[in-house]
Amino acid sequence: MLRNAFEYEIDGHKCLCLNTPYGNSRVFNDKFDEYPMVCKFSYTGLHTWRYTFYSSEKHPDSVDVSVIAKKLGGGGHRSAAGVTLSYNLFEHNS
Repeated sequence: MLRNAFEYEIDGHKCLCLNTPYGNSRVFNDKFDEYPMVCKFSYTGLHTWRYTFYSSEKHPDSVDVSVIAKKLGGGGHRSAAGVTLSYNLFEHNS
């Protein structure tokens, strides 16, 4: 599954991203601790995209993903947060 993952910069942080509606942070396997943050996302229909951000405190540049989710209109905790958007974050230029 991770062969379809890609790197993307979110709010100035390197992030490993994966398009999948399944699982949690464990879908990233050993890559989870290699990135300041990871993101799984999926299109849920009716112009709705769901994003879940995770961060491992084992990484020296660990990110408070709740701050990122809040900027986008979502919420959560330091290590796990999410947001639902009406656009694809990776195609949106703002």
